[in-house]
Parts: sequence; C-alpha cells; structure tokens
Amino acid sequence: MTHPAELSLKDSTNVVAVVPYLLGYHPHDQLIILALKDSQVLFAAAAPLPYSSDPVSDATEVATRITAHGPDRVVLIGYGPGEAVATAVDQTIGAFTALDVAVSASFRVYDDWLWHLRCDDPECELGIPFDVSTTAVAAQATLLGYVAAEDVHTYATRLAPVTGDERKGMQTALAAAHRHLDDLAAGSSEEQIRTTFHDLVERLLREARTTYEQHRGLADSTTALLLALLSGPHAPGAVMKHVHGEDLDVRIWTDLTRRADPVHAAAPATLLALAALQRGNGHLARLAIERAQEAEPEDTLIQRLAEVISRGIAPADVRRLVHE
Repeated sequence: MTHPAELSLKDSTNVVAVVPYLLGYHPHDQLIILALKDSQVLFAAAAPLPYSSDPVSDATEVATRITAHGPDRVVLIGYGPGEAVATAVDQTIGAFTALDVAVSASFRVYDDWLWHLRCDDPECELGIPFDVSTTAVAAQATLLGYVAAEDVHTYATRLAPVTGDERKGMQTALAAAHRHLDDLAAGSSEEQIRTTFHDLVERLLREARTTYEQHRGLADSTTALLLALLSGPHAPGAVMKHVHGEDLDVRIWTDLTRRADPVHAAAPATLLALAALQRGNGHLARLAIERAQEAEPEDTLIQRLAEVISRGIAPADVRRLVHE
C-alpha cells in the first residue's frame, strides 16, 4: 500500500477499510475526513465525536482547515452511535458545501456494521456487516507489514520508551558511544570534527535504512552512536534532507525515539514528526513532536515544527519545504 492512496469510491468497503491504515489505529467516536485530489488521498483528518453544543462552529472549523489544502472533494466516515455521527456529518457536509468542496460520500461505522449516509436507496438504512480485517485492503496491508492499533490510546503507546533490560542496554551503549566520539574528536580541529561526524552520520543512516528494509533493528551500539551524534548542535537539521514520508522512515525514527533516553529523545522524535507529516499522519506527528518538546522545550526547530503541525500544513507542502 502506497501513500497517498488511490481510492475507488465505487467500493464503499475498501474506502472505509483503508482508514485504519492511514491513521495507524482503528477509530472510535471520531469523524474521519479523507481529503482527496485527483483520486488520491492527500491526508486523513480526525475530529472527536460528539461535536460540542455548537456543532455548526465545529464543522466550520474542520472544513476550513481541510479546504485550505486544496482538496477537490472529501469523504466523511463517522465512527459511533447514530445521533452523534448524523449531527456531525450533516453539519460538516453543510460547511464543505458552503466552501464549494464536494462531499463524495459519507458513511457510518459502528459495532461491525457499515451504513451509507445521505443515500436515497431504502437498503442503505439497513446497513451491511463490516469487518475490516476480512477486506482486501486489510490483506494487502498485512502483507506489507502494516498494523493498525486497536484504538488511538494503544497507538500512542507505540512511542513509549523502552524499559527493563532494553533500557539498561541502551544506557550502557550511550555512555560508550559518547566516550567513542570523545576519542574521535581528541586532538582534531573543529573542521575535522565536523567532517568526521558528518561522514559518520551519513554512514549510519545508510546502515539504518539497509537494516530496517530487512525488517531488523539496529544493534544497541549502532543506535547509541547515531543518537549521540544527533544530540550535537544542528545535527537534526542536517539530517532532515534524508527524511521522507516513506513507511521505512517512520519505522526507523519510531524505533530510535523509543530507544532514546530523555537526553537523546529530541532529535529522533523531531525527525519522526517530520516523517509522519510528509506521510500525512498528523496524529503521529503530534505525538512525536510532543515527545521532542518534553526533551527540548526551548529548541527553535522543534517549536517551528510544532507550529507547522498545529496549522495542519499539507504533506506535499512539507515535502517541498524540506526537499526543494
């Protein structure tokens, strides 16, 4: 499964089935908005349900944020009981219509059933049984190694720091990595140190990509050396050009974020946020940048990236800013 994904709106089950794999988790009590352009998903956005006591305002805010990124149409999928979903969908359709953005389809999912909303066919009211795990999309995702968490809270635990023996092993490896870098720097000029460290980062990044492509993890010593190098001044900014919106980037920086202690967590978490943004996964980007902010609350790059995430900048725009 590639991203952005191409969707055929003729098959409602596949449209809905792709949602957990775009988000990374199975949504509950949320309205999911798929923003599309030329049959490609630009990104998936999520709004909590039920809407507040002012659903018109909620819907207008959601639609305005999404319309700013230029979709030519959207698909709405509400997860939850009928009344909460119906209110949100009706108000959100009205908000998009007012902004001249077409709503191609709207659905509700609840208790393993799927309903077409705003449908004139009487059979739409009956709904159809829906188990996402039995769909062609789920089969393809499983084949490619994609796993959707049970819910948004479980998804958040994927960034939880390692514990126990894993943590102790990383602490030992990080101490050794810093001693090794000190030895490399001994007796060298600033320019020599900069060149040596730059070349070492480049080599370790190539090794990381090769290793994770084979669905293996880096050794503690290699991970620690990369984390130690990234904790230096300006290192994350220099590495940004290597970070794209590929699944491989997300896997690498998720693992390094989890294995980093608080002193070293800012850089990998920032790079994970950047990868997630380019992939169109705003929720993962927010989780990652929050982890980075906890580690380095005053860092300028982290503050700027947090602002980008809060503004909901489209993945294509982020890619242009970083790589062009």
